[in-house]
Amino acid sequence: LQVETLQKSSEEKYKKDEADLKKEKQSFESKVSQLETDLQAERKKMDRMKATQEKETKNREHELLSLRTKLRSLESNTGITSKKIQEEYQTKIEKLEEDLSREKQEYEDLTTKYEILEEEHVGTKSQLVKDKELVY
Repeated sequence: LQVETLQKSSEEKYKKDEADLKKEKQSFESKVSQLETDLQAERKKMDRMKATQEKETKNREHELLSLRTKLRSLESNTGITSKKIQEEYQTKIEKLEEDLSREKQEYEDLTTKYEILEEEHVGTKSQLVKDKELVY
């Protein structure tokens, strides 16, 4: 009678532990799935931002080149360059160079943040896998 009671108690504990482990496994799998979904969303966002950034950078570089060409053309065609026009174009060139430099820095910062996020994701996923293995 005592052996049967012990056996039932052990079976109940085993079933409870098994149910707890299944819940924990599902929780880990859910976390991994959510992290992967989040990472995919961040990757898509990063790709869109990267494409936009590259397009804007290309447009600014083209505009900068165009202004420099116009400035050279004015200087060569007039012989005596109008100081006001030269200063205006020079100011525009400097502003575009600053904008381009700032956008390149923002792009580098964004790339760095993305790399950190991806490293964190890999670390978290690795830890979840380790935890999952420890549970089993």
